[in-house]
Amino acid sequence: MLLDGDGAVFLPHLISLGHAGGQKAAVVLSEGIKQHLRTLGDTCQVQISVYIFFNKQGLSKTLGHCSYHGARIRFDDFVAGFNQATERFMMIDVGSDKQAADSKMRGNGYLTCLG
Repeated sequence: MLLDGDGAVFLPHLISLGHAGGQKAAVVLSEGIKQHLRTLGDTCQVQISVYIFFNKQGLSKTLGHCSYHGARIRFDDFVAGFNQATERFMMIDVGSDKQAADSKMRGNGYLTCLG
């Protein structure tokens, strides 16, 4: 699964938990994906890969502007926790170019956005 992390942002209270919040976010996301697959009638065992493309600097600034200062301060730890939760879950900073996340998704042959 490819996600535009600039358009689908994790809850600030999870981000403010830092490393533990990133790990919890990965578990919640994984369970949500599995639940969705079950509603589609898919009963197979699947291995889920998630790539979240985002502008780290821009998202950090947005958290600060929205007064989520705890989330802004712990954002790096959150990303590390998410990335370490499982070998198939990755948050990838694509920089500040406009539409950089969309470009990465198109470059991988997909344009899918949840959010």
